[in-house]
Amino acid sequence: MKTKKNSQEELTIILDEKATKKDQVNRDSIHKKIKKIKLLTKQVNTLKNQINAIKDLCKNHIDKEEKKLFLNKEKLIVKLYERFQQKAFSNWQKDFIESKILNEIDFLFNNDAMTEKTSEIHRKITALQQENLGDDEKEMMNEMAKEMFKNMGVDIDEDNFDFANFANEEFRDNFQENYHQQYSQQQQEAISEKKKEKARTTDKDFQKLYRLLVKKAHPDLVKEGAEKEKREEIMKKLSHAWEHRDYYQLLMIQNEIDANNSFEVSLSKKQLKAIIKQLNEEINEIESIKYQLKKHNPESSYYYQNFFARSEKGILKKIEAHKEQIIMDSIAVENEIKDLKTQKSTKELLKNIKKNTEFYNDDEFLDEIVGLFGDF
Repeated sequence: MKTKKNSQEELTIILDEKATKKDQVNRDSIHKKIKKIKLLTKQVNTLKNQINAIKDLCKNHIDKEEKKLFLNKEKLIVKLYERFQQKAFSNWQKDFIESKILNEIDFLFNNDAMTEKTSEIHRKITALQQENLGDDEKEMMNEMAKEMFKNMGVDIDEDNFDFANFANEEFRDNFQENYHQQYSQQQQEAISEKKKEKARTTDKDFQKLYRLLVKKAHPDLVKEGAEKEKREEIMKKLSHAWEHRDYYQLLMIQNEIDANNSFEVSLSKKQLKAIIKQLNEEINEIESIKYQLKKHNPESSYYYQNFFARSEKGILKKIEAHKEQIIMDSIAVENEIKDLKTQKSTKELLKNIKKNTEFYNDDEFLDEIVGLFGDF
């Protein structure tokens, strides 16, 4: 089998007389996959541009209202914590105030709006919770934490480990630093091992072609500035092709290097299969990126799922509706702060909340409250 360059710098596969029907199917499959990759890449780039445009519109239209809401939430947390520290409230009232604080902190955390003040309150609440745990509960927390760190690959001194130490800021900072060092080292070792494994399993013809192209394109072979820069760009492409074992890209680089020649390269059936495999992997990767942008990437999925529309007018309509909701939420928080103005008004508020809930039994009521803030 041979390949040669066409006018659009695409890989055109020419089959010889000995080619089977399966070879022809593979050739046609490669052409279709290349077109699909180009289409998917275009769709991903378009999607990124659309999401960036939505972000800009959100920033211009709701940034002010969001900041006001976050500030009001912080004021509410501070006022709730002030009440939480006072002795005038019963245990069930304090338990409710505590869970309300954690709910509001959870909201700020999820919106990347935590401040030093709210972080400090969270640390104090967490420390108090740990202090109030019974011996059996502390032991259970310790075992759960050990198992969690074990699954994360973190080395700990299991005999002297005490989860309660995390209430100490210095201990927590030192632990985080050690964890990041361990994680970084593990990542480097994994990358190194992956490279070794790739080198062991890489197709011999691929390695041979890669080394040949590196020798041909090495920047040190020339002194002239423009040509040297060109070769440096080619070397970057070669490194990328080697890292991803991108057979198709490697052939295209050879096409670029030998542009003045006839560019005919023998391509075995094994190499043809390698290209198909690589193209399939690239298609899966691009489709995954597209899905992540829409559904799971925290930097993009929120904007796509809440504000995406086919026109700017449609986007602005959704943004305006969201803006109105933010304003209403901010007013509601301001009213909550007013209800906490005095101990008497706070008790009245808690009394009404308890009265309006279906859980009249204190234990059942507290179980429901605990469920509200989950695993924060």
